[in-house]
Amino acid sequence: MEIKMKFIRVIVIIFSILFLGITFLINLILNDAEYTSFYSPDYKQKFIARETGYTEIYQMSKTGLYMKHLVNIQTNNGYKPFYNGSYQIMSKDSNELIIKYVFDYMHPDNFTEVTIKYK
Repeated sequence: MEIKMKFIRVIVIIFSILFLGITFLINLILNDAEYTSFYSPDYKQKFIARETGYTEIYQMSKTGLYMKHLVNIQTNNGYKPFYNGSYQIMSKDSNELIIKYVFDYMHPDNFTEVTIKYK
């Protein structure tokens, strides 16, 4: 009975590892996310833009071990303004940024603006 339970545990662990590995590989292959890093105008804070069908802005911790989600940005037809360099960063107040970005690649001179607060 004890040997049978150990065998079942080993099988469950092997299948779990295989499932996680296959899931990881599929996400790695099919994930079309682009990552762009940028800094606050005073270069004291680092931010990451993760772009898939929309953009997520994160603030990196001082150690770089974790990120804090700040805002989601929508664009037209999944356009990736950070990846394409179609954005501007300006400082509004301390701990506040204005990000101007191109919403639609068909109108590269038409910027949309978002203000984010960070710590």
